[in-house]
Amino acid sequence: MVMRHTGNSTKKGYQSKERITFGFGIPIPRPLAYSALMQKIAEINVGETISVRDTLCSTLPMDQKVDGVYRDLETMLITLSQFYFERDGFRKDNDKLNWFGEKEGTFKVAIGGDGAPFGKWDESMSWMISFLNIGPRVASPNDNFLLFGANCKEDHPAVKQFTKQLASKINAIEKKTHTVSEKEVTFTFELIHSDMKFLAFLNGELNNAASYFSSFAYVSKKDCTTLNAKFGTPPDCKWNPWPYKQRLNIAKQVESFKGKLPTSLKKSSEIQNLALSSSNLPLEISSLSELPPDCAMSRYLKALECDVKAGRMKKQLGKWMLEDRSKDKDFTYRLTGKDSRLILHGFMFLVNAIKGDSNDPTLLMKLVFIVFIAINLRECASIFSMYHVTLPAIEELKGLAHDYFTAVLPFTGHVSGTIWSIGHLVPVHAQWVFEKFRTGLGVNTMQGREAKHVQIASYAKNSLFKERWNQVFRHDYISKIWLPLHQPCLLTYHQARDNLIPNRVTSDPQHFCSCGFSKDERDDKCFFCSHPFMAEIKKSVADGKPTKECLKYNIT
Repeated sequence: MVMRHTGNSTKKGYQSKERITFGFGIPIPRPLAYSALMQKIAEINVGETISVRDTLCSTLPMDQKVDGVYRDLETMLITLSQFYFERDGFRKDNDKLNWFGEKEGTFKVAIGGDGAPFGKWDESMSWMISFLNIGPRVASPNDNFLLFGANCKEDHPAVKQFTKQLASKINAIEKKTHTVSEKEVTFTFELIHSDMKFLAFLNGELNNAASYFSSFAYVSKKDCTTLNAKFGTPPDCKWNPWPYKQRLNIAKQVESFKGKLPTSLKKSSEIQNLALSSSNLPLEISSLSELPPDCAMSRYLKALECDVKAGRMKKQLGKWMLEDRSKDKDFTYRLTGKDSRLILHGFMFLVNAIKGDSNDPTLLMKLVFIVFIAINLRECASIFSMYHVTLPAIEELKGLAHDYFTAVLPFTGHVSGTIWSIGHLVPVHAQWVFEKFRTGLGVNTMQGREAKHVQIASYAKNSLFKERWNQVFRHDYISKIWLPLHQPCLLTYHQARDNLIPNRVTSDPQHFCSCGFSKDERDDKCFFCSHPFMAEIKKSVADGKPTKECLKYNIT
């Protein structure tokens, strides 16, 4: 609204209006008509986008042709380097480009692909690129840029063809020197932001359901349960990084072995299973209202929603209990970054909900064990998810990861690929990344790309299926490159202050234990952390085997 009534009338009897002004009488600009606005937007040059259907699908049968677009990698890198050079002068000193001790213009590139979030049954995937030189902003969706997007699965022939093109172009680009903004510029590709499944696909390997499940280490399901063994390059390490050619040969020999992800690697929760087993519920229920209000599962669901604030997870768990539990289907739930943080902040509320008024020693032993591994996992994640990290923190991570793995194996008798990776891979990789970039593993975060997918989904709203990637690419370029170039104030970056350790632990240590649960101000620890079973579990971890007291209770 740019006009207001003056309170007077015109000669014809109409109410008189005048332009609204601000400051020293400056009139508010008139809004642009929608048709004129869209014409202006259409005139913006967003660079060349190439059709997936016309190029990557040209030799495919009609039923395999898909719609999508992509950009030329080299052209996109030059565009982004120019963008960052021009905008770097507007940033604060602690937010400027980081050259990692090398010559200015040495850009370090991260690249990776993942499924795009257009709905459970709407297949799509995207590739993105970003520069590690931007520092902590690698976790921002505004600094991760679209390179490829198509209406297909991650292993579609068009994606395979695009991947082959990328490999060839990356090899050529790393040998070149460009001149951008009167500076010599080089590009090196340092990291691949992808999940394990897509990483295995990129490398032409077996997926992580295979006996040799890790893309990073020569480890198999048979020897991953070995205690007191190490991963690394020194001769005394049991597990070493893969000789890549050997891994490809194995993949060729057992190509038919590829299959679905095993149950041991699914996103399940031991604490949720304990809540179910403690509730003695019938196999089929028609409504959650049928749950006895004093049963463990009822208390668990209430704590999940009210205390942990994980309402989405509670909803999905309730749906599984009503529809799939009776069909003997496992509960699987893909945790988002927000979900993970909520669980790590509030797992003690869930533990206490399951306990209720019970003093059963078997139940208490299981709960105290869960508390121990959850604390170690939380402390590990709080270090390996950091961008800014110190050598003492990396050393602490090694001990925490070792204790986590050593606790899980003797007490449960089995180890998943994820557990093995946290126990052995993560600390070593954290040290390698620190030695190379002087940063933590947070430089390789997927957070910015996951948040970018939320933006992509909003860009695609109200678009036609075949044309949506054209709209998404156009919207992304205008909002993340064109607009910030014309209006530098849009470059504001607010670093997330969220910590995986709840604030109550540090802000009110008198009333909260280090685990996050409440305690009496006269006590050093809460009920669970001070329980005699905790000392038994810690001794078991130190000795590498359960104590006699622990063996009395079956916690598997």
